[in-house]
Amino acid sequence: DSINSGQSFTVDHLTIHVLPMTDQTQFDRLLWSCDLNIVRGEDSFLRAQWAAKPFIWHIYPQEDDYHLVKLQAFVNIYIQKLDDDIATNWSKTNFAFNQQDADVVKHWQKLISAQLPLLQHAKQWAIDAKTGADLASRLVQFVKTS
Repeated sequence: DSINSGQSFTVDHLTIHVLPMTDQTQFDRLLWSCDLNIVRGEDSFLRAQWAAKPFIWHIYPQEDDYHLVKLQAFVNIYIQKLDDDIATNWSKTNFAFNQQDADVVKHWQKLISAQLPLLQHAKQWAIDAKTGADLASRLVQFVKTS
């Protein structure tokens, strides 16, 4: 069966709304209004971080599963300030989404129970990203320490 814009699907406390394509401004507003975002491309991945909301990165598959290497690199950085149990489950949920793992439901249910700490983490992550050193400063620091 095909899925069309305007359809909605509800299972327990999860509702998925299939929305039409939109411009970037409306997409950003949508990210800001959701409790949890599932994003695909790298631009959307970045914008999801700026939205300061919990998210799952459903990364585009690449040859030799290289997308999983990129996902692991991001996960390693993103979970550093999360509680260990939440970090583990957020990581497992991301990988389950990206590997079509049947355990995604189990991980998803645990993830939803950590909604508030994930929201607090996402907000702090966005603040830290904005207040961190700019790229030029990071490059100078890298050269000095290399």
